[in-house]
Amino acid sequence: MTTTPPPTSTSTSPFDVLASRVLAWAGSEPEPMRWPKLRAAWIAISLHVCVRLTLAVWFSGQHRWLLPLPGLVFIAGQWRRAMRPAAIVLAVTQCIRFGLTYPDVSNHYLVECLAVVIFAVVDLARDEERDLCLRMLSWLAVVVLFMSGLQKLLHGAYIHGQYLAYMVANTERYRDFFAPILSHADLGHLKSLEGAMQALKFRGDQLASALPGPYRVHSTLFVLIANLVWISEIVLALGLLWRRVRPVALVLVMVVMAGILASSRELFFDTLFINLLLLFARSDLNRKLLPLSLAAYAYYLLGGLDVVHVSFVW
Repeated sequence: MTTTPPPTSTSTSPFDVLASRVLAWAGSEPEPMRWPKLRAAWIAISLHVCVRLTLAVWFSGQHRWLLPLPGLVFIAGQWRRAMRPAAIVLAVTQCIRFGLTYPDVSNHYLVECLAVVIFAVVDLARDEERDLCLRMLSWLAVVVLFMSGLQKLLHGAYIHGQYLAYMVANTERYRDFFAPILSHADLGHLKSLEGAMQALKFRGDQLASALPGPYRVHSTLFVLIANLVWISEIVLALGLLWRRVRPVALVLVMVVMAGILASSRELFFDTLFINLLLLFARSDLNRKLLPLSLAAYAYYLLGGLDVVHVSFVW
């Protein structure tokens, strides 16, 4: 007499169903497209982190014998079987550095940590986890874009253009970018405030009366651009999750990123972020543009090592 084994349960929890649906909003690629995108994303992310670690050792002026190690980890990580071990090494190193320097860390550094952690926690040998990795990286780009816009809205420093006016007053790169749309009076007023905040010594109730400013301008176009920044970041982040409008949203996001790059010149982080955004392209565009990313990171590394003169912001 034979006995029939009890049926195994194939039901999933409501949380798993919800998580799958939310992750699916970021889209999914067929397997022939999935691996080229992930491969290119891994090269860009691991190279970004390794350049960061190499320059951290260089700038510290200590333990120079560690300089070759990030490069060796990057090279080893290009072997498919060593990708996850390399990702784990980089993720652990990044997280330890994050903990040791907290709270003196930037939000850009947090994004770098999360990006490499995603590669550390998935098994790319499994098809379903390759899909999961791609969706998590895409969601990371959406969350960063959306929260950037939301933060600008909640802080309120973009509503009347105050933050951009402050940057025009205190940095040449913003001044050069916005000078064509500012009147001579507005530009002269903002130039007169250069370095005012750094020169102040606040003392209790003297704070309000001592503040320089106002960091306001009369240019309607300037204020409009300031508001379009946070509006576009919020709206386009949501647009990337809507399949029908995703191609248009991606093009518009790249236009916004071009403006941000031209004004802020924060090339190092934005190279990584653009690679994350390109995961939303219908083709493996991030792989096709990978030579540009490699050239950019070579430039950043040589600039950090003072081999070439650079004028961008880390």
